[in-house]
Amino acid sequence: MNGSSTYTKSWVIRLIVVNIAVFFIQVITMQIGMGDPPISASLLMTEYLGLKPKLVMEHGYIWQLATYMFLHGGFFHLFLNMYALLIFGMPVEQAWGSRRFLFYYFFTGIGAGVVIFLINLKFGGAYSISTIGASGAVFGLLLAFGMLFPEAEILLFFLIPMKARLLVILYGGLELYSLISSGGHSPISHAGHLGGLFFGIIYFIIIRKRGITFKSKIIKAKLTREIDRRQQKEPVDDNHEALLR
Repeated sequence: MNGSSTYTKSWVIRLIVVNIAVFFIQVITMQIGMGDPPISASLLMTEYLGLKPKLVMEHGYIWQLATYMFLHGGFFHLFLNMYALLIFGMPVEQAWGSRRFLFYYFFTGIGAGVVIFLINLKFGGAYSISTIGASGAVFGLLLAFGMLFPEAEILLFFLIPMKARLLVILYGGLELYSLISSGGHSPISHAGHLGGLFFGIIYFIIIRKRGITFKSKIIKAKLTREIDRRQQKEPVDDNHEALLR
């Protein structure tokens, strides 16, 4: 009972269910025409919920920076993202807790959307094309998994065992090379993948700095209390002063 309860409360499982449900809606609305002349309702979903930099820039469709993550271009696209979400997301959620995991998922996913928007705004490429898929957030989870479990072994292409930290470096290098070599003109959003990794790095840098700052404040507070206590008995010596500088 406890195991099934954990799964039903897991945001990884909930996100997978939502993504599958949205994909199901995409599929069944392919044959439904709307407007005059009629346009597939599924295409309209992609137009308004996918990330199209032109619409964000010229019409203020800011929500697309988040909603694009829940649309997919086909069953294989959906399967790969949901499989990666499951194998990387579950350990991260168990290590962090649901609230922190969910924040990180959207932080890296939306961050990837921002990178897609900025790169296409600057260099063109997919400025008038919709980007869809959870890959940006998934690459963010790949980074988190590599940071939390660097020695864990992952099967590359389901065949080659590789340490998680090396897998992150390999995928990061491949995505950077692919983005540069394609000039941004690729059916795969390499900018989004790199964006997820980039915002994941930003998250870990912020957390690390906050941790150091927090610890230093505690140390300084303890020293201050110790000095105040000793001031009642004796003058403060030079060593105490140096510690607080």
